[in-house]
Amino acid sequence: DALRMNMMISYQELVRTFLSCIVEKDMISVAIGPPVKLCVAATPEYFARYGKPRHPHDLLNHQCVVFRYPSGKPFHWQFAKELEIAVAGNIILDDVDAELEAVLMGAGIGYLLYEQIKEYLDTGRLECVLEDWSTERPGFQIYYPNRQYMSCGLRAFLDYVKTGQICQSQRHRPQ
Repeated sequence: DALRMNMMISYQELVRTFLSCIVEKDMISVAIGPPVKLCVAATPEYFARYGKPRHPHDLLNHQCVVFRYPSGKPFHWQFAKELEIAVAGNIILDDVDAELEAVLMGAGIGYLLYEQIKEYLDTGRLECVLEDWSTERPGFQIYYPNRQYMSCGLRAFLDYVKTGQICQSQRHRPQ
């Protein structure tokens, strides 16, 4: 989940994240999107064959489609009451679109963005479970080094983001 920018002479690193709100003490975080809701979802056929989990710990007995950060670290599924589960599965991916495709093909249960799967929920291709355990997570954020002197390029980019234009342009992107 890293976006790297090389701006002029100085190298700046911008990181986008929506799944973690931990920010190093020497970094500044700027939200660029609203909070997101994640859903534990699978196909009705998967649930008919293997049953529906009733508690997050039940996921340990299911095939889950696991998201992995580019660093190689697997994403732990986070639930209400500060419960975090390190799920297992035969499919480990570092691409959310591929993760969704695997879930749609019945490969297992995924932990997916609600906005990403809403149409599949509406048409019945996917079902959400454990909704009582669902929580909102911080939306996309940019974090960058807290430096007194920042490059003009980074300053301009952050000013643009802070005006909300980046969020608005994402909503009105041509298809």
